[in-house]
Amino acid sequence: MDSASRNNLLPLGMWVGICFGILYCVGATTGIQGSDSSEFVLAATSSARVHPPGYPILVLWLKSFQWLSDNPMWNAAVATACISACSMGFLASAIHRLTASRTLAIWVVAIAGVQPLWLRYSTIPEAFAILGLVYSILIWVSIVPTSNRSALIYSLAIMIGIGSHHLFIMAAPLIIFNGWKLRDWWSCILIGGVLGFSSYMLLFFQSGGWGDVVELSDVVRYFLRMDYGTFQITHHTEKGPWWGTSLQYLFDWSTDSIGIFPLAFLVGLFGAKNTKLHLAMAMSWLMSSVAILAVFKLPTTHAYLVHSNRFFMAPTVLSVPIIAQGIQVIYQFIKKYQLVTLAAWVVPIGMMGVNIPVMGRFDSRMQDWLIHACSVLPEDSMVFAAGDGAVFGLQLAQTQLGMCADVDVVFPKLLVYKWYQRSIETRGIHGGNMSSIIRMQSPERPIFSVLGL
Repeated sequence: MDSASRNNLLPLGMWVGICFGILYCVGATTGIQGSDSSEFVLAATSSARVHPPGYPILVLWLKSFQWLSDNPMWNAAVATACISACSMGFLASAIHRLTASRTLAIWVVAIAGVQPLWLRYSTIPEAFAILGLVYSILIWVSIVPTSNRSALIYSLAIMIGIGSHHLFIMAAPLIIFNGWKLRDWWSCILIGGVLGFSSYMLLFFQSGGWGDVVELSDVVRYFLRMDYGTFQITHHTEKGPWWGTSLQYLFDWSTDSIGIFPLAFLVGLFGAKNTKLHLAMAMSWLMSSVAILAVFKLPTTHAYLVHSNRFFMAPTVLSVPIIAQGIQVIYQFIKKYQLVTLAAWVVPIGMMGVNIPVMGRFDSRMQDWLIHACSVLPEDSMVFAAGDGAVFGLQLAQTQLGMCADVDVVFPKLLVYKWYQRSIETRGIHGGNMSSIIRMQSPERPIFSVLGL
């Protein structure tokens, strides 16, 4: 690649990032969303702690966007959109350098960035976009020449990964590859790791929300997600076959890219030049997707997939460089058919048009549910709610929208924790289970149960 082309690498990444930033910001939610989204907005607008591991760096980032408007949900969604846009920028820049093709880099990244999960979780406040950013930076650092700049950016990725989403460690082959490549800058990398771990000290300055953090041992417990179970991503004890969710990921990875990604990945894996970096990328993708999902052993019923498919978003980034190499090999056979190569642009454009409805701005399910629920719940009622979406959605509606102001919301699954029992005692609710709480209420008090959305 000539020097002029190399000098244009960063501008390409910037332009791709800007374009995706506009797309994701246009789709940013303006209302309350389900799952963990409401909890992140609550943390961004208060001193509340979110569920383990606490995501301190992500929460700080979401807080830093709250000056944008008087709509905290939209502010946090824009913050997430910026994270995903940066991911696409780093990825485009890396693929450009890897393939020496600006057109190919834009085309492959365009397909990745308009898939349903990317559009969905880039337009609502969630934790998965920042994991995708860490993966994108790891890819970029592995491809660019070693320098002070690449070492600093690698250190930044380590800091963000530790301080935001633990699953980044599943890209261990790529992390080790970059660590060895940048070993002369080990002190810079070490500083990034120390800052990442140090960010958890912010838990001492947060109050309310999840858990108690009084001693250093509480921070360690938080970091290791011991309240959940370190290798568990839900409170549910029901298990599925070990291969079920992994197989579902591969199925979605294929269908969401209309079959392009698996075909191109196989061609890139066996048809492109095989290097240590090539192997590190492939192993990182497998570990962060198929392998870790097999450890979780989640059921693959629809109710569980609504929760688990969020973990399908970020790993796809790690497969994109090999996919790009596969597309490059395939292109050598079809480039004489100019009409085919021109028609290829219909793919990302068509996918974007089809998938736009999943963006946060167009999803009003949680907001509609809250409006209807609050319109029928009488004053001074109590609601037992199952699911993070219902619990934190109601709390966000109470604190930010003035809805359901006189309703007490109780999450039965958290009643096993002493910190949660102490929390609801401040509202005059006593008891360690639903039965004991109900018995202590006035016979005239209306009590409801929401089993799920």
